[in-house]
Amino acid sequence: MIISGLVFVLSLIISLFIIWRLYKNNLSFVRAKISLDEFLDSGLFFLLSFGIGARILYIIEHWQVFGGNIASMFLFLHFPGFSFLGGVIGAVLGLWILCRIQKEPFLLLLDTFVVGLAFVLAVAQIGTMEGIFTFCIFAFLYYFYRTERLKSGEIFLYFLTLIGILHFFVVYLTGFSIAYVISAIFAIIGLSVILFIRRVIIISFIKEKLKVRL
Repeated sequence: MIISGLVFVLSLIISLFIIWRLYKNNLSFVRAKISLDEFLDSGLFFLLSFGIGARILYIIEHWQVFGGNIASMFLFLHFPGFSFLGGVIGAVLGLWILCRIQKEPFLLLLDTFVVGLAFVLAVAQIGTMEGIFTFCIFAFLYYFYRTERLKSGEIFLYFLTLIGILHFFVVYLTGFSIAYVISAIFAIIGLSVILFIRRVIIISFIKEKLKVRL
């Protein structure tokens, strides 16, 4: 328990370093006039919202375990358990509310924070096949964030799609649940919006292929 706790804390520290690097190398934050303190405050709120959302969905999924005992819902040590998918929902909603209040660029912050989140999740799942795939997702997101000129929110959409597909198959192997439905929704929404954003490129590609064949 102590070792796993230390690993988790270490992953959070490394994750903060990762998103700090992304912040320092992204001129969009300069143009948006987002200071480092504001950036880190938003990141901590994002993480807090993730934890709240993860706990809430876990309680919903395991309602029969808690039996309506409200006190047990807050006793993490005695009744541990979090739902990653619920955490994603909570983090996105929490960050959106914060950005609405503070008038900060929601999609820019979201794109940056999910890269760090993917790293934490990959470390948390070390030793499992899921962890290997999650680390690949982190590497993919980090690479595209640093090298590609993507539209705001596109990194998050890739995160949503890939994580949704991964968890869809993981949950499928363990049986039907709310997480199964949410995973499918994540993947469908993410992929649909990506295809819509990239529709011009896709259409041009198809036209070029048709010209070659003709």
